[in-house]
Amino acid sequence: MENYKEMIKSVMKEKKLNQQKCGEAIGVDRTTISNTINGKKELGFCHMRKLSQLLTPHSHEVLKNACLFYEGVSNIKLSFEFLATHHYFDELNELINKCNKFGTCGYWPSVYTIVSKLQTGSPNYEEVIEEIRSLSASLPFSDNFLRKLLLVQESICYYRLREYNSAKRVVTMAMKQISDEHDYLERTYTARVNQMFAFLSLHQDNDPETCRKYAFELINQKIGDKFVADAYYIIGQSFTFENVTAALEYLDKASEMFKLQGREEFVEEIALMSRPFLETLHSINLDNLDVDVAEKAFRLAKRGDSQEAEEILSGLKMTPFRYYYMGITTGKAEYHFKALNDFINSGNQFYARLPFEKLKESDTYRDVAKLLYKG
Repeated sequence: MENYKEMIKSVMKEKKLNQQKCGEAIGVDRTTISNTINGKKELGFCHMRKLSQLLTPHSHEVLKNACLFYEGVSNIKLSFEFLATHHYFDELNELINKCNKFGTCGYWPSVYTIVSKLQTGSPNYEEVIEEIRSLSASLPFSDNFLRKLLLVQESICYYRLREYNSAKRVVTMAMKQISDEHDYLERTYTARVNQMFAFLSLHQDNDPETCRKYAFELINQKIGDKFVADAYYIIGQSFTFENVTAALEYLDKASEMFKLQGREEFVEEIALMSRPFLETLHSINLDNLDVDVAEKAFRLAKRGDSQEAEEILSGLKMTPFRYYYMGITTGKAEYHFKALNDFINSGNQFYARLPFEKLKESDTYRDVAKLLYKG
């Protein structure tokens, strides 16, 4: 692996930036840049973050590399949070192993092992909750940030268990914790909490306006491109029923940022699924069938090609969305009821509106659908 010091030299030469210009751009003197490049003194994390943004915008290559070479405890702790919030989990796990090997940074490696586990796998969430509570009880009083971070992880566990009231209770508790002394940690923590509230507000509470409030706060915090891209994506979703132009606009913004971040799976999902779903829902661009297979069936059904749509859907594993598509295809209320029940049982009140809107058109099913949808 190329050392970040060599990387800085290489990019500075490529961009024709001298030490004086780099120092002025990030708020330090020329000597500090010189000492960093020559390995005489570590550049503090926040200044390194600015330098990385200057030299390798969007990719974070300089800072990501520096995180693995830091020796100062304060810089290492901030590196844990940077790698985790930007989903650089290979590097995060490497840093965890490094700290475990040398016995540095106290409980930080243990806490971020849980963070990594929840973001990269599908563990037993009940067991993780017990692990979180046990670890939290062991933390010294001075580790306030870690205790708050564990609360957010616990709320994620409850959300994935579909225990939404518990998820909201815990993340609300997390929001009320005292502020952290370090500005970067406090800002990333607030972003994590806002992200959870945005998701819960939209899907569980069916409250697009509140969802957007939290999402725009994420954007304004300027923590990193990942948070911004995710915020654009959920804002796009929030406009699903009320403004298709805004929905598509924000999805396109998200896609552009995902592409810059190398998150190609999200770019593909928007191109083949999210965008086509919105277009089909609002009867736009129905002639384009170069989309995900389920979205193709939805598009065919909206065009009136019901037989072909039904053949496609019959060969797929059913999901709430696909039950809804089958209802559109066949005109049978039973499929819309299956979709409605599955959306509600999964806690997704927002998209439960899809089958509900169809069922309430019927004098026969309207009252039952209202009872299910509104509880």
